Amino acid sequence: MIIKKLWITLAVFSVSLSSQAIDKFYYDLDTSDYSWSNAANWTDNAGTTLVGVPTAADVVKHVKKPEVTIVVDGPAEADDVILTHNNTASLSVVTGGELHIYDEIKMGTFGTGGGSLSIDGGSVIVDDLIAMSPTSTGSSSIRLSSGSLVVSNQLYMGQKSGSTAVNTFNITGGTADIGTVYVGRFSPGTLNISGGSLVVTNNSWDALRISHEAGGTGEVNLSGGSILTKRIDINVGGGSGGALNILGGSVEVSESYAAAIRVDSNGVINVSGGQLEWKLNRLVDITNLVAAGSITWTNGMTNMLTDTWDASWTNGESILFADYDEVRPTYTTIWAYDTNPYVPPPQLGPTYYTNDTDGATTSSFINTSDDGLYTTSSNWDSVTVPTRIDTVTHKSIGGDSNILTVPNNVVVEAFSLDVAHNNTAKVSVVTGGNFEIATDVILGNAKSAGVGLLSVDGGSVNVESNLYAGRFASATEYRHGIVEINEGSLTVENESLIGGNASTVTGTVNMTGGVYSNNSFFKIGDSSGEGTVNVSNALLVVQLDKTVAYNPLRLGNGAGNATLNIYNGGEVQTSGIRMDWDDQTGSAQINLYEGGVLKVTEAWFVSASQGHVQFRDDSKIHIAGGRLHWKFNRASSVQSLVEAGHLTFSGGLTNMLSDTWDYAVTNQANTSALYVKEYLIPEYSVVWSFDLSSVPSGYDAFSAAHNLSGGASDDDDGDQLSNFGEYALNSNPTNASDTGQTTFEADSSTFSVVYTKLANDSSAVYRLLDTTDLVYGSLSTNAYTSQDQSAVSGDYVTVTNHYDMSGKSVQFIELEVEQQ
Repeated sequence: MIIKKLWITLAVFSVSLSSQAIDKFYYDLDTSDYSWSNAANWTDNAGTTLVGVPTAADVVKHVKKPEVTIVVDGPAEADDVILTHNNTASLSVVTGGELHIYDEIKMGTFGTGGGSLSIDGGSVIVDDLIAMSPTSTGSSSIRLSSGSLVVSNQLYMGQKSGSTAVNTFNITGGTADIGTVYVGRFSPGTLNISGGSLVVTNNSWDALRISHEAGGTGEVNLSGGSILTKRIDINVGGGSGGALNILGGSVEVSESYAAAIRVDSNGVINVSGGQLEWKLNRLVDITNLVAAGSITWTNGMTNMLTDTWDASWTNGESILFADYDEVRPTYTTIWAYDTNPYVPPPQLGPTYYTNDTDGATTSSFINTSDDGLYTTSSNWDSVTVPTRIDTVTHKSIGGDSNILTVPNNVVVEAFSLDVAHNNTAKVSVVTGGNFEIATDVILGNAKSAGVGLLSVDGGSVNVESNLYAGRFASATEYRHGIVEINEGSLTVENESLIGGNASTVTGTVNMTGGVYSNNSFFKIGDSSGEGTVNVSNALLVVQLDKTVAYNPLRLGNGAGNATLNIYNGGEVQTSGIRMDWDDQTGSAQINLYEGGVLKVTEAWFVSASQGHVQFRDDSKIHIAGGRLHWKFNRASSVQSLVEAGHLTFSGGLTNMLSDTWDYAVTNQANTSALYVKEYLIPEYSVVWSFDLSSVPSGYDAFSAAHNLSGGASDDDDGDQLSNFGEYALNSNPTNASDTGQTTFEADSSTFSVVYTKLANDSSAVYRLLDTTDLVYGSLSTNAYTSQDQSAVSGDYVTVTNHYDMSGKSVQFIELEVEQQ
């Protein structure tokens, strides 16, 4: 006799789970949590038996509790989803949510029922199609505000013949990538786009189809954002009336034949404030569509896209223009121009301090009035407010009470700006303030311990030449230049140099908001000085035409250290990077922390020393939870950089950005993995690190794999073997007929006990207890004569324990497994 006895002290509630694909109904039994991932919310049709969180094979039905919106805030999957109720059943996918539907979503399937799907930062992937109100007379809706919706095949808006209810799809942000879009197939549909993008290019014949069948009426209103499609059909299938209203934004038709835009009777394309772009020279086709009344126009833009055009038409209130190759190379572009635009009443604008009265001077800030304002003439030793021809210095006074402020609703100027003081000299540009500097800004280039600080606090600063944060100092002088951007914008037309030309000079940029635009080289730690740039919840853009020079973002070009830290919400965009190029003693490193993004907008790469991302010495990019976006297919490029030690990683995300990837590698400690997925976002490879310590292991992984609701000591399938026992003996905790892989064998002199044992998990301790007399006999532990162990298979080995039965008429053996 064999007894399997488990000593386990954990205890939580248990539910019945099925490993078979079933219909799973959302019943919201746990009213404190509307999450998809909460097993307490999923039941059978009667709402009495819990059935566990849906799996890839299950059909999800949200038809019972319309007052509750199901929230997807993590990974989720199902084969099909049905959202329908007379009061509308709703599903919301928020930031962090990743919903994968392997077949289709149906919204509105009976009566006057309807469904609602909203995407607010999450992602939804549908491998087949979405049908809106296919068998009901109710209204269904989709709302995409941010995140992504990917549908491999069709989106049907209005499937019920004879219904007058309008199905709507509103896009205000994010990306919708769909095979074919039917707006009003058999019943009305409306698509509104005010931001984000709709992409309809999956297959050769995919199209945006508006009012496609009898009874179907469709309307597409584009007021912002973009539509990219291979073809447009309006009323082609006998619809009752369809319209594409281009009120703003742009529509691109990427196919270049006449039938790529087809508009039958009762259909129209109306051009108002946006533009339509059609591949190659389509001027004849545009002319035919205008003549047929299929393209109309009203109002229009108040600015011309080009001063030359190839064709034009007027209707008395506005003019429709068509151009080939000028507005957009290799495309025909049409737009409407408003000949009678609305002229708003004059608004009070900013006050301009641009009228010079005393010629070019050097003006020093002395804050005589004590109000600290740039616009107070008595605050300057020249007793006039500086203008574009005046050299401005803030070096005479320092400290918190002597901040030079560019106030709200003004435009001020300077020829150059020099800021430094041992007690910190600060210039602040507040919201509504505008500061124009004709040449250079120099921060921290004076005094024995001079600190110069430029703080953009909501205003706008434009530097027409160079910005220096830290510059020169002797061996006994310690100087520091600082740029702070809390909100607002800073634009540098030429070079930014962060960190000076001496080892005693440092430069720092701290961005917690706003935008820093640099139109030439952005150099961090360029010589002997040390430079540090920190970007969080802000955007740094470093771009330079590659015909002028490659790789404008440059870290480390001398003995100083250069560091770029990109934190949560921060993004750095650049056309190229060069790091530690002269092989000197200084270091250069970019750190991508969680939520940070580094975007490289050029693709050419041959090796670490040749391409739009270049490294020498020990320079590196370190990914620790952030993401690298690199133009086009860059998996092999990333691999070469990893192998060369120029791309390192640690920690990382706790959710995977993609279930597939093109390159992956783990670190030596096996605590983090690096992944590359090419074209995870349009035109870019995405590189990220994943925290392997966040992946469940041992019993936790077993529990997750089987979707267990009970704890280790519970018995989910009711077979008298606890969940941990099922794990220890390699059995199925959701199948009551499977109670562990244990057997015995016997011959005339030997009795063998065979069981499956975990190969590498010491949390399970196995013991064989035996006796020849259950009443008076003593127990022996592991007293087998010999033991054999198989090779490892998966996570388990098979153990065979042999007992010598010579001279024994009976032997009782008990298998005990204890959870440590």
